[in-house]
Amino acid sequence: MDASLVGQSIEVLAHTGGIAFTAADMNLTSLDFTGSSTAGSAETRANAGFDLSLLPVDGEALAVGNCVISFNTGAANNTDCSGNAASVDVTGLTLPLLAAVLRGITGITYDDGTSSGVALASGGTGTGVIFTRNSTQTGTVQVTATLSGAFANMSANTPSAGVAQVDTITLPRDLVSGDTLAISLSGQLVSQNIGTATGTDFANFVSTLNLLQNISASASGNIITLTAKTPGTPFLLDFGRMTHLSPSILSVSNDAGRTEQQSLNFPSYIQNGDNLSFSVSGVTLTGTFDVGVANTFASILASSPVSGIVFSMSGTNDLLMTSTVTGALFSVNPLSVVSGFSPVVTQT
Repeated sequence: MDASLVGQSIEVLAHTGGIAFTAADMNLTSLDFTGSSTAGSAETRANAGFDLSLLPVDGEALAVGNCVISFNTGAANNTDCSGNAASVDVTGLTLPLLAAVLRGITGITYDDGTSSGVALASGGTGTGVIFTRNSTQTGTVQVTATLSGAFANMSANTPSAGVAQVDTITLPRDLVSGDTLAISLSGQLVSQNIGTATGTDFANFVSTLNLLQNISASASGNIITLTAKTPGTPFLLDFGRMTHLSPSILSVSNDAGRTEQQSLNFPSYIQNGDNLSFSVSGVTLTGTFDVGVANTFASILASSPVSGIVFSMSGTNDLLMTSTVTGALFSVNPLSVVSGFSPVVTQT
């Protein structure tokens, strides 16, 4: 075979008349999708904890958030603090019993700086008691506790709201009719064929991404933004690709007195740096497309790698393949273009 390049097309000509060749798929792979990832972080809910070491005496009190717990000898036990007041009889108390009583108080709330009356849940084991925010953290105010007397080893943490992971990916080019767009997120694959209504089909693709577990998706132009629905729960961008199947092939059928010639068209959306591969009669040819190099595939074509075929360029976009054998037939499969991006590494 002889091969030559003209612009963005390759012409393939057979050396010997009567010897047929075939051309298989032509693939273009682009790894120029850009992406960024902002790692999410789990929330830290406000809490206040105690490790009881001494018993309270008559007249002492413990305030947790908005709840004031009074300790008195002979007082009626009231473990409902929905009115911001509770009472505990100190008669016969032991440390484990006191811890159990405090863990059983309900209706305790606090003000987090964003909302008032945020419920606290009680927990702990042994002589330990901890009061923890009962809902998703929004404000950043700590649970406060003041006491007069017997408690020791009070501990508290600094609350923080959860931060959702956010990834953005940028398509390497505008979508065109005939594209297939596919993205896999944490093993969940979404694929969309792009027709003539490219905007509608792209919007449908983004809407389908929104149906995935823990994914909220939006798009602006060629940029897709992916946000974790649950702050602190990460997702993984496995891969993404754009595939195009182009029917732009010219075939000149052969007969006894004619030499067959076929043409592959390089579409205008091919990107600089795309990796090109195609096979003719079982021979795979590869090269990198570079619009700045006039003879991008010169090394492929000059070597005439396929017997009986001459490669040449017609104009700027058509690759011609011509059999050198009069009357010999060959076939060329549709051109496929694949664009992909490397996975974005995310942190938890």
